[in-house]
Amino acid sequence: LQRCPARGEDFLVEAFLQPHYRCFDFSYEFNYKGEIIDQKPRHYTGRNENEAERYRRIAIEAVYDYQDKDNRNTAANLTYSEMDTLSEICDDINAGADTPTVKQEVIEFTKKIQARIISQI
Repeated sequence: LQRCPARGEDFLVEAFLQPHYRCFDFSYEFNYKGEIIDQKPRHYTGRNENEAERYRRIAIEAVYDYQDKDNRNTAANLTYSEMDTLSEICDDINAGADTPTVKQEVIEFTKKIQARIISQI
């Protein structure tokens, strides 16, 4: 969001949030383990017709809220190589590159960072 201000939010929404919008089309019943045991088409009312937009707003706000917390260890710990990769991803986002392709780049990038951090434990 910070490194791609022109298109970052739209990319994140399209790549990571919109695929879940269809979940709002149903009402769910869960068992005691939290597993879905039944789903039915949802009845929309004035109160729930804008849930996808609310989902988007809350998700994006949560990212900024996380950064703003004083008790978070949010110091950048990316390597120089990872910073270069992040810049390349942001360049792709800003250039309007194919969203599924860039999404996969983000996922692979995140996995590499996680593996590096885990290996250092």
